[in-house]
Amino acid sequence: MDNIEFHKDLVAVCHKHGKQIKKINEYAYGVFIEYDIIDEQELLRQKKERLKQIEEIQRQWA
Repeated sequence: MDNIEFHKDLVAVCHKHGKQIKKINEYAYGVFIEYDIIDEQELLRQKKERLKQIEEIQRQWA
C-alpha cells in the first residue's frame, strides 16, 4: 500500500487500483489496519440516490 495518496476530508486514493479508500484507521508506522474500498459504481449509485431524495423533497415543497 505504498501508492496511497491522501487528500482533504481524510479520503485516500489507491493509484494501483484507482479506487478511493474511505474509513482509514492508522495503526502505527504507516500500517493501515482497516479500510473500506468504495468503487466508482457504488459512488455513482449513492449520488443517484441522493439526487432522487432531493427531487422528492422538492416535489413535496412545490
